[in-house]
Amino acid sequence: MNKIIKSIFIIAAAGVVTVCAGIYPDVSSEVKQIATGFKFTEGPAVAPNGDIYFTDIPNNKIHIWSPKEQLSTYRENSGGANGLLFDSKGNLLICEGGNRRLTLINPKGKVTILADKFKGKKLNSPNDLWIDPKGGIYFTDPRYGKRDNLEQNGEHVYYLPPNGGAIKRVIDDMVRPNGIVGTTDGKKLYVADHGGKKIWSYNIDNDSTLTNKKLFATEGSDGMILDSKGNLYLTTDAVLVYNPEGKLLWRIEVPERPANVCFGKDEKTLFITARSSLYAIRLNISQEKVISNIAFLDKAPTDDEKIKYPVICWSETKKKPRTLKIHFLQLNLKNKNYELVTITSTDPDGNGPFEGTLEKPEDLMLRNNALIGVNASAFQNPTNKNDHIWFEGKHVDIRGLIISDKQLVSPAEKSRNAFWIDESGSPNIGSPETIETISLGVAGWNSWNSKKNGQLLKNGEICIKQNKSRHPRTAIGFDKNREVVTMVVVDGRQKGYSEGVSLYELAEIMKSCGCFEAINLDGGGSSIMIANENSLSKTINKPSGKTHRPIPVMIGIRKTSKN
Repeated sequence: MNKIIKSIFIIAAAGVVTVCAGIYPDVSSEVKQIATGFKFTEGPAVAPNGDIYFTDIPNNKIHIWSPKEQLSTYRENSGGANGLLFDSKGNLLICEGGNRRLTLINPKGKVTILADKFKGKKLNSPNDLWIDPKGGIYFTDPRYGKRDNLEQNGEHVYYLPPNGGAIKRVIDDMVRPNGIVGTTDGKKLYVADHGGKKIWSYNIDNDSTLTNKKLFATEGSDGMILDSKGNLYLTTDAVLVYNPEGKLLWRIEVPERPANVCFGKDEKTLFITARSSLYAIRLNISQEKVISNIAFLDKAPTDDEKIKYPVICWSETKKKPRTLKIHFLQLNLKNKNYELVTITSTDPDGNGPFEGTLEKPEDLMLRNNALIGVNASAFQNPTNKNDHIWFEGKHVDIRGLIISDKQLVSPAEKSRNAFWIDESGSPNIGSPETIETISLGVAGWNSWNSKKNGQLLKNGEICIKQNKSRHPRTAIGFDKNREVVTMVVVDGRQKGYSEGVSLYELAEIMKSCGCFEAINLDGGGSSIMIANENSLSKTINKPSGKTHRPIPVMIGIRKTSKN
C-alpha cells in the first residue's frame, strides 16, 4: 500500500471557490489537502464525535481522519467499501461493493449484513446510500469494472424498510445510478444517473415509493450531499452546487477530480474525497458565499467585509416606497488583483453607422475574461430611431463614449456624460477633455430631467428632478475617495416583486450605498447583472420580460493580467 501522508489541517475563516455563480470564503484561503497517499478515496461520512470516515477502494480499507489531525485505519479488508453513512444510533452503514452487500457495524464492532440479494439474486455492487427519517435505507446498486458475474437484470435503486424486511426495487430505468441523498423532511430524493449524465428528483410517498420523477440537472455525479439551505453538491470535474430550483450556483475547484463530499459535524467544513487525497474547505452557508473571490453576501457588507473582500455582491429587498429588489456590486480599486473592463460586442462594419451587435449577456461575459458585470450604454437603430424591436444579431449604434482596453469603440457625445478610468486608475464622471489617457469608458443615459446630462450624483448631491417614471434601472458610481466603484441594478416591471424606480429614486439608492458621484446607465429591459466563469453563468437579477434582452456592451470586473 502507498504510504499515507498526513498533512496539517489549517483552514482560514473562509476558502476560495470559483464561479458560475457563488460560494464561500476568502481570497487568502483555498481548498486544503489534509491527507494524501491513497489510491482512490470515496464515501466520506461524519461520525457522531466529528471524525471523518472515508474509504480507499483499491486498497480495500476504511480510514478515519479526526479534527485533531490524527489519521488512522478503521478497517482492513473492507469488502471493497465505497459509500459510508452513520445512522442516528452511531452505527456505521457500509456499501461493500466488492462483497456485493450492504452492512452495518455497531459501536461495539459487531457486523450485520443488511442486504445482499434481491429476489434471491446477488446485488451488483452497492455504491451509495441515504437513510430516511423513518430509518429506511435507499441505496444505489450499479456495477463498475467487470460485469461477467452479474445476476440482476440491470443497475437499479433499492429501498430497505426500517427494522428489516424484504428490500424493494424503487428505480429501474437508469443507466448507472450512483450518488443518492434526500431532504431532511423525507419528502424528496435526489439520485445521480452517472451513466446517463443526469440528476433526477423524486417525491417520496408515505409508503416509501418514488413518484413525480423530474430532471433536476444535466450532469452526472458521483457522491452528493445537501446543505441546510437545500443546495445540492455534486461531484463531477469539480464540486458543483445547485439551488433547490436546479440552478447552478457555485463551482468549487479541487486539485484532483472529486468523487464524494460530506459536511463535518456542522456545516462549517466541507470534506471532499478526490482520487489520492482528502480535502477540506471552510464554509459559511448562512451568511456569505465567494466565487472567484467574489463575495456574495446576504446583506450589505460590514466595514470589515469591505476590507476583507475586494469584490462584493449582495441584494436587498425594500418595502418602501414600494416593493423593490436591488442588486449591488462593489469593487475596491485599492486591490490591484482586480480591475474594471468594458465588454463589447462585435463591430459589424468597422467605422460605419453600426458600432455593435446585440448579443446574449451570457455570451458577452465570455469575452475579456470578465467575472461579473452589468449592462452599460444605450443603443439604437441609426437608420430608424423608432425601431425598438431588439433581437440577437441585430446591428445597432451605441450611444456615447465606449473605450475598451484603451481602444475607442464609440465616440463621445456632448449630451451624454460618461464614466471612465483615467491613467492614474481613478474613476471619473463627466465629459472627458481627451480620450488618449482613458483605459475604459462607458456613456450614461441622457435623461430629459437630468441637470448634468444623465448624471445622478455630483459632489454628493442629487442631479435629477423628481419624476414618476418607474423602470428597471442600472447605474454606476464611486465614493468620495475614488477608491470604491459601485454598480447597481434595480429589478422592475414585476408587480408585487419589484416595480422599478424613478431616476430620482435611483440617485437616492446610489447615495445611500456610499456613492459621491454616479451616472445612470441604460435600463429598462436591458438591465442585467450576471456572473461568469468557465463558460457557466449566474444571472443575479430577474429579467423584466420572459428573458434578458440582448445587448451590445457591458461593464464588468476581471482579474488583472498578472493573475
